[in-house]
Amino acid sequence: MKEKSRLTVFGFLLLGLIQNRPQSGYSIRKTLKFMPISHFTDSPGSVYPALEKLEKTGLIVGKNEGAALRPRKVFSITNAGKKILEQWLRSSLDTDDILRHPEGLFVRLSFSDLYFKNDELAAFVQSFLKLVRSLKAELKVFQRSAGPRMQQGGNLATELALENLTSYIRWAEKTLKFVDKN
Repeated sequence: MKEKSRLTVFGFLLLGLIQNRPQSGYSIRKTLKFMPISHFTDSPGSVYPALEKLEKTGLIVGKNEGAALRPRKVFSITNAGKKILEQWLRSSLDTDDILRHPEGLFVRLSFSDLYFKNDELAAFVQSFLKLVRSLKAELKVFQRSAGPRMQQGGNLATELALENLTSYIRWAEKTLKFVDKN
C-alpha cells in the first residue's frame, strides 16, 4: 500500500466522492462547500492539485467532456483507487486517528456503505469504542497523577479531551444499537 503513505485524509475523501460517482473538480468543490465535515476546504488551490496527484498516481483517471470552448475534466476512480480506498477504510484505527486526525473517522464513516456490510460496520465501531475507552482510561490516570501539578489551562484541556472521548463513547454505543437493528 505504497500510495497510502502519500495520501492524506483529503485524498481519501476525494477518492470516496469519485467512487460514489464520476465528477469534475468543480462539482467536487461544490460538494465540499456544503459538506457537514468542515475540516476540508473547497479551495481550487487545494482541490485541483490533489486531483492531479491522484491522477498521476493512477488512482483516478480524468476525461475531458463538454463543449470545445468550455471542456471540463470528469474524474473516475480506477481499480487501483478502489483497492487503496477499501484498504484504508478497512485498516485498523489507532490513537492518532482519534486524537490527531478525527476527520479521517468522519470520512471513513461517510464511505463505509461502499464496502462494509452491517456486521463489518459494527466491528469497526466496536474497535473504535474499545480504543476510545482505553484512551479515556489512560487520560484519567494522567489527570489523577499530573492534575494537581498542572496549570489551569492544562486541566481545562484535559477536561475537554475527556468530554470529547465521552461523546465518542456515547455515539459509538448508540450507533451499535442502531446497526444491530438494521
